[in-house]
Amino acid sequence: MTIAESQALQLIDVNVYLSDQADGQGKEGERVHLLSAVTMDIEPSEWIQLVGPNGSGKSTLGMLLAGHSERIAQGNASAEGVMIRGFAGEWPLPVVTQDPEASIVGQTPWEDLILLLEQQGMATDDVFLAAEESLKRCSLWELRDRKVETLSGGQKQLLAAAGCLACGVPLLLFDEADTMLDATSMEAVRSAARELWRNGMTILWISHRLDGLRHTDRVVGMEKGRIVYDGPVEAFYQPGQGTGPSPCTRLGYEPPYSVQAALELNRLGFPLTPLPLSPVMLEEAVRSLGG
Repeated sequence: MTIAESQALQLIDVNVYLSDQADGQGKEGERVHLLSAVTMDIEPSEWIQLVGPNGSGKSTLGMLLAGHSERIAQGNASAEGVMIRGFAGEWPLPVVTQDPEASIVGQTPWEDLILLLEQQGMATDDVFLAAEESLKRCSLWELRDRKVETLSGGQKQLLAAAGCLACGVPLLLFDEADTMLDATSMEAVRSAARELWRNGMTILWISHRLDGLRHTDRVVGMEKGRIVYDGPVEAFYQPGQGTGPSPCTRLGYEPPYSVQAALELNRLGFPLTPLPLSPVMLEEAVRSLGG
């Protein structure tokens, strides 16, 4: 892939495919594409929600954007196209995954960050300040001396995020980080990520869930290794021209109940603008209809 200079993190006509594929008869077959003709850009301070069914290429795209192309398909993939790293820098970025324990090396949150930063070669005078700041930003300062095994799933995810922040990442990537969490832990991780975003962090949130989307978010929808939607939340839920389905429906998702109710009211001649994305927003919008 070609690397160039730019402010935005960009992919231009990128293809990722499995290496050395052959058909069942031993003849060289067509390339098996994991990503096909992907073009997108990420600007600093964006919140991007990457969605799509299983096998759509979400995690492959996330790993590519994080700079881990050598880890895709256990190293059995090749990439072609142009990548412009821009604000993301030249070094691979850590990722918060479904299994945060895979990246935790210390017995306590404090010890984990200290060990991580020492391994990164950070100057001794800076290690403690960076660890303290990152734990506070992820609401873990009061738990800094707790044993890691006593932390909840959400707190472990936050510890993994704190490790990323301590390393000075310009982009924080959550890859299905909410999949294994209960509702309370999921909300804690999402709220912490939102706070980081409000303070200027670029967030790439990969998830099957549609709840929690905001009007300020950008949605990128994937199907069969291709980007089939890239735009605002409201347009993601809106039906296509005529009787065509919305991008949300085409990708196999069911809109949240509040969105379904709002769209039905719109169809009946009661437009709700902006489109309510939560029960609270729906209640407020319906009240406004009564004057």
